[in-house]
Amino acid sequence: MSAAAFGLLLTRAESATIELGQARALALRWFALALAAGLLALLALTAASAALTLALWPWLGWITPLALAAIYAAAAWRLAAQVRREVERAPPLLAETLQELAKDRDALFGAGDRREAADGD
Repeated sequence: MSAAAFGLLLTRAESATIELGQARALALRWFALALAAGLLALLALTAASAALTLALWPWLGWITPLALAAIYAAAAWRLAAQVRREVERAPPLLAETLQELAKDRDALFGAGDRREAADGD
């Protein structure tokens, strides 16, 4: 029985390792998207500054940098919104492993039987 329990625990540890690897890859993706959003926001600020400088000149050259600033800002907003959506939708860390450990506990110690007895009282 103890050998089976140890084997089960080892299997769950391997599952936890896989989940942690997936979480690391997801965190790296979020970091890359956030970095891209920050870079685009910086480009938007640069383009807006150039547009302000050119707007002071009595010439219509300010339209192009202003349009670029709007495009960069929209792209940065879209990336930031995507990161926020992905973070909100992400499953909790080690959720599957914790579920499986709870099932194992119930199977080994008969917690389901205790719950049914408590509900019947």
